[in-house]
Amino acid sequence: MTKTQANAVLDGTKAIFLQDLNAASIEWFLAEMRKSGRSARTSNSYLRSIKSFSRWMSCNRRIPEDVLAILSAVNEKTDRRHERRALNLEDLNRLIAAAEVGPVVAGLTGLERSHLYRTAGMTGLRASELASLDPTSFNFQSMELTVKAKSSKHREEDVLPIYEELAAIVQPWLAKKAQETPIWAGPWASSKTRPLR
Repeated sequence: MTKTQANAVLDGTKAIFLQDLNAASIEWFLAEMRKSGRSARTSNSYLRSIKSFSRWMSCNRRIPEDVLAILSAVNEKTDRRHERRALNLEDLNRLIAAAEVGPVVAGLTGLERSHLYRTAGMTGLRASELASLDPTSFNFQSMELTVKAKSSKHREEDVLPIYEELAAIVQPWLAKKAQETPIWAGPWASSKTRPLR
């Protein structure tokens, strides 16, 4: 993401050579981005990406000084688009109930999505970790769920407890799934719009 955002800033400011990289043009680019409807949070994210590139070039003596060090982030509190909060239990239950009877979204049936949301809510796993699970990840004898190291956030195997409530619902459903095939296959995990319906 950092590389993509830094490239977007370089393209947007038409910077080709190192001397083209300057604070004024980047400030202008980010201001135009906000005028076109992008949030302050998004603008700051692009700023962090291009500043990290400039800092890297300075540290590696590719440029004499970090020319973007003077740029500051804009105040995100003045442009709050969405108040972020955790789902409470009532919200999560409503989401699961709606998904169960919902249509296919992002390649997942309503039932698949309801089990996905239930598992996410009871384990706290990230989308990429959930997408990596197959039926062998669930051990209903020891009541443990294993996330392989290659999919874990910190690149170590994670073993989590499986709550009885989750086991009672997903175990019969998982018994019908192919053993080493991802349970929730498809592009949903990498999608910008996750199938929260």
